[in-house]
Amino acid sequence: MTQKLYVHIGLHKTGSTFIQNFCTANRDLLASQGICYPRSATKWKGHHVLAWSFGIKHPHYSEADGSTEELTNAIKQEADGSDILISSEDFEFMGPLEMKALRQNFQGFEIKIISYLRRQDSYLESTYAQHVRMENIRFSGDIRDFYMKFDFMQRYNYLSLLRIWESHFDDKAIVARPYQRSQFKNGSLLKDFCDTTAIHLNTEFLLPPKEDANISLSSDILAALSQINKIEINSEDRAEIIRILAKYSRTDAPNNLTPRNAADFQALFNLTNKRVAARFMGRVDGQLFADDEPSESR
Repeated sequence: MTQKLYVHIGLHKTGSTFIQNFCTANRDLLASQGICYPRSATKWKGHHVLAWSFGIKHPHYSEADGSTEELTNAIKQEADGSDILISSEDFEFMGPLEMKALRQNFQGFEIKIISYLRRQDSYLESTYAQHVRMENIRFSGDIRDFYMKFDFMQRYNYLSLLRIWESHFDDKAIVARPYQRSQFKNGSLLKDFCDTTAIHLNTEFLLPPKEDANISLSSDILAALSQINKIEINSEDRAEIIRILAKYSRTDAPNNLTPRNAADFQALFNLTNKRVAARFMGRVDGQLFADDEPSESR
């Protein structure tokens, strides 16, 4: 029977850390079901080291971590004939050469590429908030400045992304899932992921807490923090300021994007989203996201 390789590529801001925590906490149970979540090539509980080894630049990667061939051999040896599940949202950044190398290093495997897709307006909101909060970035502009600074038209074009993956793997290898609660199996990201990867979820599995490393800040508090980011301030003081600001974060505050701007931004991807829904999900109506429901907040 052909070994399966499940490659969970994120995307970013779609609960990947929660999934990786779950898989790490339940390695033995997964192994009992014939699925290996390897210890090899991991950092922060995901297989980021493997992703970086293909040539994705990251400050935490060192050649001393091992070459791609060494890491993949270690993973295959650890699996010992079992199916393999690897997860890193940095696989999202792989280009054609890296995808070809991934296929070659796992030659003979039946490969599934699993990607969760977030509504682009929600994705922009979440990514902006993250960049304002992050200690090593401290973005100091508003969401329009953020949009103008980065190439979101390319990164949020899911059709372009998935077509590149499709061109290097079997046409049935691409598994695209919307990152919306109403579209998850039984309304649960975890149950949806397990169903996608043939994991039989039962009461023996440990359920990690939802990731709370990223403090949720409302748009008005983010605006204040973006101004504070213009000031030279040490990390400890800044962390304390964020902790205090978080106390005043309002659940009823409007988004950073006005409803009209959000609609206009989302409309830029209407055509490509329809093609993703039709091509990779078999949806004749071309409906990728539910219009009346935002993506998950994480």
